[in-house]
Amino acid sequence: MGKDKKLCKWDKEDIQADFKKLKKLVKKPKYVCEKCGRAAREDSALCRPVELE
Repeated sequence: MGKDKKLCKWDKEDIQADFKKLKKLVKKPKYVCEKCGRAAREDSALCRPVELE
């Protein structure tokens, strides 16, 4: 898995390979991707981030 791969593009293998990193990315989310609905703490982890209110 590439280091700069957006969370939106992670597949099952990526999740299994780097579950520890996934937990850090999604802990206390501040943004959600308007394309796929995934949530993350940093906007840079998503393709189309929208800030949660």
